[in-house]
Amino acid sequence: MHHSRRLLPIRAPQRTLVAVLAVLCCAAPADMIILRDGHEYEGTLQRSTESVVEFQQDGAVKQYPRADVVHIRLQKTREWGEIRQLKDIPDDVLKACVATPIDPAKHPGAGVFVLLSQTRVQLQTPQTWTTANRFIVRILNDHGEDATIREITYRKDVETANIRHGISIRPDGEIVHLRDTAIQEESPYAELPRYDNVLNCRFALPEGKPGTVLDAATDVTRHTALPGDFFATEFRFGNLDPTREMVIEIVAPTACPIHWQMLNDPTETVRFDQITEGDAVRYRWNRVDMPQIISEPLMPPLADIVPRLVVSACPESWEGIAAAFQRDLDACDQRFRDIPPPPATTAEAIWEQVSRNTDEYPAPLLATGYLPSDPAETWRLRRGAQLDRTYLLYRWLKAAGLPDVTWVWIRPRQAGLPAPKVPSRNALGLPAVRLGGTMPRWLIPSDDLAATDEPAIAYSGAPCLLPGQGLGQVPTAPPESQGMDREVTATLDRKGGAQVSEKICFRGPTARSLRGWRRMTEEEIDNEVQGMVRATDQRATNIHHSVGDVTRNSASMDITLEYYVPEFADVRPSLISIRPPWLEFDAREVGRERREFDLFWPAPRSDSVKVRIVSPTGYSIYSCPEARDFTSSVVQMKTEQQTAGNTSCFTMHYTRPALSGPPESYFDLKNCLESRADLGRQYWVWRK
Repeated sequence: MHHSRRLLPIRAPQRTLVAVLAVLCCAAPADMIILRDGHEYEGTLQRSTESVVEFQQDGAVKQYPRADVVHIRLQKTREWGEIRQLKDIPDDVLKACVATPIDPAKHPGAGVFVLLSQTRVQLQTPQTWTTANRFIVRILNDHGEDATIREITYRKDVETANIRHGISIRPDGEIVHLRDTAIQEESPYAELPRYDNVLNCRFALPEGKPGTVLDAATDVTRHTALPGDFFATEFRFGNLDPTREMVIEIVAPTACPIHWQMLNDPTETVRFDQITEGDAVRYRWNRVDMPQIISEPLMPPLADIVPRLVVSACPESWEGIAAAFQRDLDACDQRFRDIPPPPATTAEAIWEQVSRNTDEYPAPLLATGYLPSDPAETWRLRRGAQLDRTYLLYRWLKAAGLPDVTWVWIRPRQAGLPAPKVPSRNALGLPAVRLGGTMPRWLIPSDDLAATDEPAIAYSGAPCLLPGQGLGQVPTAPPESQGMDREVTATLDRKGGAQVSEKICFRGPTARSLRGWRRMTEEEIDNEVQGMVRATDQRATNIHHSVGDVTRNSASMDITLEYYVPEFADVRPSLISIRPPWLEFDAREVGRERREFDLFWPAPRSDSVKVRIVSPTGYSIYSCPEARDFTSSVVQMKTEQQTAGNTSCFTMHYTRPALSGPPESYFDLKNCLESRADLGRQYWVWRK
């Protein structure tokens, strides 16, 4: 997906950049002369000769000897560059946007009001096109300050970018223009030359104050085709900010048909028009009065909530795309024949070599393209983009003779579901390797703290592209693949103190925190243990621990804690009472009384807590939490209470097998978690 073609706001931590660039761009567009004595003046260059420079400043033309001038910085003239008042701009669209009445009180939490989001695409061929973006917003309050920062990301070897105009309109109608000094271009991947083909053009519009209207227009042109890369993009008709209007126009030659599909719009809030203009077809979608979306906990990605337009000029089916990529991959295998021999013979060991000994470089597919580079170079550098690390893993698994090694593309669920009717390689951005057999495995290179199958857990249920099969799905991991099991034994003495023995088993990604101890000193590990224990009770003393082999990336990690808590229980002449902290649970994330959106989780999970309390001799249990069970389609909880002699035991098993659920299932989750929290609030009481 060509997200880089769209004009995207830059979020925190950009506030420092906002402040610096805003100072540079408050004045009207002007040239700048820099003198040898250190003075700088803004104005207009009139004439420059070998001996003298004539420069207009403060309404008068001054002459400077050429030898006294260090540098002259010329301001580029952009669209409407000489206009200083809104009334003089020949653009009715902009004037209508500025005239739109807005009541900030009706949009709580919103920093900006989007007046117009417009994208126009002119296709020349399925692999070359021009995208023109225009974004007009009104800043509502200080939280909208980040909207002044805009960014274009493009591939400099096959694309060009241009800022048509950038203006800020003050409440009194005065126009303040973008200054060249407020534009910064950087190569984000210059550190690794094999990916140094992307440029970020970042600029700051002036006057980022409440009431100001910002208008930025940019163009990006793909002038050279990339192998296997066809025009494909997605547009969301809705956002967290309220929007007056969004318009998408695509002009495609009749010889270059496009495929498109609108998702998440059952009531047809997006209007569509199609007009034939000579030998081209104009497609137009627009939606008006898009409300502000108030975020909810555990909500799906916006791509699955708001209407989403998916467009592609790729002429092939999903199966054809998979077959074409496999042919390209086979060609890469022939091209890069000479690679280092695999360092191991098993899939786990090979995966570990790639994950531990090659660092991931954050270069996106825009920089790498969809065809991998030389795996021998990736291994030599011990560093590469995810695409190239995956290809190294793929080649070594094949070289080791492992059966049924296939390349797959995954679309993370956070990106939303793909459009079945719009095949596109761009829709699936995460490379992975699949090992077949009776129990297929999905391998994704990670880092030195991950277990072999752990990265695939994060993509449970994600759509994928399988060779020879088309669209498929990553298997959903079982709930026991991640979570935490806790077993506690607390022996009370007659003074109310408690000798505690605690064993915790971290499963799946939750075990990363313990594996990270391999990078710590003994003192740092001791501080971590102290923090874990004192998070339970600040009064804990005499703390000891033992932990499994943190150098091994096993699927689960165990740690045992031993400590003493003085005055843990409230002791009276005839009774003892405590509220065990190990059953406490925070249910604030489900505190709402209503729900609009579906529930969404990255992966299933299960947790268990077993608390065993041994009371002093002569005391018998009088009250403790009663066993209660809860079962629904999205969550289950089972509890058990047992007493034998002076030992009382309470066990809780919590399982969340689902990846998602309808809005009404939120109340099942709410009831379950509030019931779980209630268990942690109850007192245990013993009497003589």
